[in-house]
Amino acid sequence: MIVININTTYYILGPDDTEQDVINSSSNVLGETSFQTFHTQQGFTILMKLINQGSSLLEDIRIKDSKGNTLSITEFLDSIQSYQIR
Repeated sequence: MIVININTTYYILGPDDTEQDVINSSSNVLGETSFQTFHTQQGFTILMKLINQGSSLLEDIRIKDSKGNTLSITEFLDSIQSYQIR
């Protein structure tokens, strides 16, 4: 049996961020899925702080993945739920 693992990288976009901005900035990377693990990066820490603080900025946050999909915060969190978070 051949198993093909396709990694997906997730990006957090603020109200003034463009897609090109986030690709060039490590602080906008939420993390990457690899096998059954979600490897967090700086953007994930930022998102968790915003959620924990109940920040009004959450209304303006967009999440994109490396496949070009746009997700809500809830959709993103649901999509990584089955992964081990590191």
